[in-house]
Amino acid sequence: KEIVLRETMGAQYGMDLRSKSDAQIAETVIKSELYKKTRKNYKKPLLPKDFSFKYKDPEIVNFKSEYLKGLFERILKTRFKVGSNGSVLMPEWLKNEKVMVDGVRYQMGIGGLHSCEKSQYVVPNDDELLFEQDVASYYPNIIMQQGLAPDSLGKPFLDVYETIVERRLASKKRAQEIAKEIAALKFKLAKLTV
Repeated sequence: KEIVLRETMGAQYGMDLRSKSDAQIAETVIKSELYKKTRKNYKKPLLPKDFSFKYKDPEIVNFKSEYLKGLFERILKTRFKVGSNGSVLMPEWLKNEKVMVDGVRYQMGIGGLHSCEKSQYVVPNDDELLFEQDVASYYPNIIMQQGLAPDSLGKPFLDVYETIVERRLASKKRAQEIAKEIAALKFKLAKLTV
C-alpha cells in the first residue's frame, strides 16, 4: 500500500515519489504546494555552524509538581543546538535526566517523553478507568496551533500545511467509512451464503 500511495500522490503532483521516504515526500509535496501558492522556489537555509534556539513556551502546558515545573523552566532556558545534519542535539543534562511522573520513569527525547519500561502490565483499581487515546494528527495540530513555521517559509507554509492536514484527515475518515461499508457487505454476503 506504501507504493500505491506513492504512485497515487506522484500522479497527483506530477512527479515520481516511489523512491522517496515519507519525510522526503512531505518535503516535496510542501515545496510543490508552496510554489503553486507563492510562485517562489524555496531552498533549505544554511544555518551558522553554532546555530541554536530556545524552546517556545506553548502557554497551554501547566504542571502541579514542583519537580516538573522546575524541569520545564530549565528546558525553556536551555539553548538547543542543531547538528551539521540539521537535527536537534539533545543537551547532556537532559539526555541524562530521568523524569518521574506518578512513580513512573520516563526519558526525555527531542520529541517529548518516552517511557523507560520495555513492557508494562496495568490493572486499574475499581475507582479508576484505563483507556487508550488516539489523537488524530497530534503533531500536525501542535504545529498549526502554535504557528510553528520555518522562518524562511513563514505564513504560506502554515496555509499549505493546514490544507494538507485537512485533506489527510478527510482521507483517513473516508477510508474508515469505506472499511465499515466493506465489513457490512461481507457480513451480508456471509448471511446470504449460509
